[in-house]
Amino acid sequence: MKLARFNVSGVFFALGVIALLTSCSRRAPVSATASAVTPVAVAQVIERDVPAEIRAIGNVQAYSTVMVRSQITGQLMETHFKEGDKVKTGELMFTIDPRPSQAALSQAQADVAQAEAKLEQAQHDWERAQKLGPSEALAQSTYDGYKAAWEAAQAALLANRAAVSNASLNLEFTSIRSPINGRTGTVMIKDGNIIKAEDDPIVTINQMQPVYVTFSVPEQQLSVIRDRMKSGRLGVRVEVAGLDQPVTGGQLDFVSNAVDQNTGTILLRAAFPNQEETLWPGQFVNAVLTVDVQTNAIVVPSQAVQSGQQGDFVFVVNSDLIAQPHSVVVGSRTGDQTIVRQGLRPGESVVTSGQLRLAPGMRVQIQNTGTGPQLTSHP
Repeated sequence: MKLARFNVSGVFFALGVIALLTSCSRRAPVSATASAVTPVAVAQVIERDVPAEIRAIGNVQAYSTVMVRSQITGQLMETHFKEGDKVKTGELMFTIDPRPSQAALSQAQADVAQAEAKLEQAQHDWERAQKLGPSEALAQSTYDGYKAAWEAAQAALLANRAAVSNASLNLEFTSIRSPINGRTGTVMIKDGNIIKAEDDPIVTINQMQPVYVTFSVPEQQLSVIRDRMKSGRLGVRVEVAGLDQPVTGGQLDFVSNAVDQNTGTILLRAAFPNQEETLWPGQFVNAVLTVDVQTNAIVVPSQAVQSGQQGDFVFVVNSDLIAQPHSVVVGSRTGDQTIVRQGLRPGESVVTSGQLRLAPGMRVQIQNTGTGPQLTSHP
């Protein structure tokens, strides 16, 4: 009987120890989870008007391009600007040796003076012939000869005066002036070289205020663009590599009259004032065409949206700094922000960084103080 009592007591003691250990092991993870704090960055859900946009790769083109050439043949004497300088309409750019043109003008002026003298003599003879008239003293052939000489002298004077105008124009062409406002490129003929009229390009000028940005969009967008253009020009902005802010102020001013059958796209063109010359001809940019505006849209940073087996979701942080996943239905993406159609309310706080370390119900610590919601971390 004593041995049996001993065994029963031992069994109860062992069961008690096992129950105690099991209870401790179950409570330990709960305590660890409750005390864990995960650092995250957050942002507030906002409500604002969001533009509906079409994005495409664009190319900057000069508003106007002029290749400067000489209209006369001669020696280039002097260049009056530096390569890459800005020039204005009418500004002197090159000087061609004016001496040959000046000599030609002087010769033409002398020919005019001679022609005027001949005309004066011919007119005097003709007037005297008219007083005599055809008679025995003045044969008919002689009379006709005086008249013809007077008319020929008039024509010769007109021709010589035209030669003076042409020589004056050639002398003016020895000074080559800028035909547009723009920026110069590389000078292709240096001082001292002979320029052949109209054959040798000297420099290219690009007008950069304003400039064009051309880009192509899928033909499926054409109907939307045409409908929006009926109510006015559509706004365009471009994003340039290396610039923190996009270049705004562009307006769509041209839609091609045919769809490219090889690519299924339609060519568009926008004009930008480009007062600061931020855009440069030949540059590639990201063109953004605004075709509509969605009012009162719920917007979150795009990095807040995560994809899971059940669809898209975000982690929402409540006032107690507890993170919980919320399923969302997202819409279009605009820049670095995403429209949320369902699942969030304005003013809620969503996690934008640190989601991979989160689990439902975990406590978080806000790291972006001053940039996110004004929440206070609990000890």
